Amino acid sequence: MAAELSLKFVDVEQLSLNASTVRLIPQHRSRQCDLIAVNATTSYVSVASARPTELDLFEWLRFLVGRTIAPVLASRDAIHRAICLHALDGLDVRHDVLEDDESTRP
Repeated sequence: MAAELSLKFVDVEQLSLNASTVRLIPQHRSRQCDLIAVNATTSYVSVASARPTELDLFEWLRFLVGRTIAPVLASRDAIHRAICLHALDGLDVRHDVLEDDESTRP
């Protein structure tokens, strides 16, 4: 498909994605639309997509990020795994250790 559309194919799981770049597109939209931002400059955002022929989607993204969109092709499964990985990296998880307080026992 990449050759037919003259698009580069990328293995999203092999890329070192920058969290701020990934966050350019809201996570729920990335999941819904099968895409993820993989690279960004001040003038463009490279977006890996499993559905690169949906031109309306890329027009919406251009409006959202205020930059030119450069689509690349990637597998849907790899995109979703990368989204999950970055969602977990962004969690603010607290690991509190609760001490056993005898005063709270019945």
